[in-house]
Amino acid sequence: MSENEDEILHHGLSTGEFKPILTPTDYFVFGHEPCKEKKNAGSCDITAVLLDNSTRVIFNLKCQDCGKIDALKVAVFPFSVMVPSRAYDLFHISPKYKNRITSHWWD
Repeated sequence: MSENEDEILHHGLSTGEFKPILTPTDYFVFGHEPCKEKKNAGSCDITAVLLDNSTRVIFNLKCQDCGKIDALKVAVFPFSVMVPSRAYDLFHISPKYKNRITSHWWD
């Protein structure tokens, strides 16, 4: 996937085929269930990570085996209609990413 914003998924496709998988450490990875018996066991590449203006972290995923894509997200306040003003204080972003902070089509 290129850095073209038109190719970034802001909303998932809700197929239910992509799942987070906990590792024995404090990491998690993503897997594509229909491909778990294939060469790469359905392992997914993360092709983009979005921190949007509604305090969501959105992972764009691509299966290493079949190439299918989807997006999974987590929200700081997942069931709130309004985002509390303090929510933005929860994000701590490395200064190395400052050139990635810009307006996007989903803002």
